[in-house]
Amino acid sequence: MKENKTDNSSPQKLIVFVIMGAFVFSALFVACSATKATTTNSTESSSSSNSTGKTVHNAYCLTCHGSKVGHSSYSTSAQWDAVITSMQNDRGANFSSMTTAQREALVSYLVENSSN
Repeated sequence: MKENKTDNSSPQKLIVFVIMGAFVFSALFVACSATKATTTNSTESSSSSNSTGKTVHNAYCLTCHGSKVGHSSYSTSAQWDAVITSMQNDRGANFSSMTTAQREALVSYLVENSSN
């Protein structure tokens, strides 16, 4: 009498393959989501810095200047930093309550938003 041997390894291999495929897909999905979150946070941080710069600009600069941002002759951080120093030292602008972080945000805002 012959024994009927059934090859159960094929369905078992298929199940293992499907489970491993799902695991790999999940890992890739999580990795891509983390990358997108990092990129989004970086963009939000830049946007937040620009927003802070605009707030500082509105609070300190618009008391004397119109709402138009920047002059075409200034385009670098060093140039804008020198302008702010000149406004304070030579023209009497009151920046005494401006923090270092606010000044840096203002300089970044002016560089990004001044006309070239």
